[in-house]
Amino acid sequence: MGSDDTILELIDVKAKYGLVTALAGISFSVGHGEIAALIGPHGAGKSAALKAICGLLPVVSGEIRFEGKVVNGIPMERLVELGISYVDEKRLIFPSMSVSDNLVLGAYRRHLRGTNGLSTDMSTVFQLFPILEERLKQTAGTLSGGEKQMLAIGRAFMAGPKLLLLDCPSLRLAPILVKKVMGAISELRDHGITTLLVEQNVKAVSHIADRGYFLEKGQVILSGSPQELLSNSNGSRLVS
Repeated sequence: MGSDDTILELIDVKAKYGLVTALAGISFSVGHGEIAALIGPHGAGKSAALKAICGLLPVVSGEIRFEGKVVNGIPMERLVELGISYVDEKRLIFPSMSVSDNLVLGAYRRHLRGTNGLSTDMSTVFQLFPILEERLKQTAGTLSGGEKQMLAIGRAFMAGPKLLLLDCPSLRLAPILVKKVMGAISELRDHGITTLLVEQNVKAVSHIADRGYFLEKGQVILSGSPQELLSNSNGSRLVS
């Protein structure tokens, strides 16, 4: 692993929740412009891998490299500045604030740096998720579950990421909303964004992901295209 085409690489990363092993020496890579999926049963270490990348889970050993540089233990705020945005499965937004203010806050650090293009990016969010433009003045806490997920992804996009980390973006969404969210994730690739996402069901990402990694007990045990994982007996048990 590791090349000029690699934006993210985990090398034998081990991490723990207290005394409980969450990652038992995980290794994988993601190429520039790819959509990669971490797949596996509950407790396999998928979300733990994202948290380790974000510095939210202490790494005991191994290396996490972003654009060739080791980023182990770097605070999330600094990672955002480097170009990593993270949306966890709780879809954390500011519920008492408007949709508009949530999106603007997503670009807060860019605004401090005087970065241009914020209005263009806001327009892109509305192209991806037209419902958000309709709900612009609405309080975020009153949105539906699917709309909150769209807002969380939109806000992460407003930070101007190179790499987007998504934890279970289809969780508790109706099938029609899953299709919309996955379609938007696919479109983000056209804006130069690489995506690493966690999914419980490989079918949800089989049409958009370039590659998948099947995790079990904190390690990658299979890798390949989503179609290859679907045809494997281990991968098939993920389909519901």
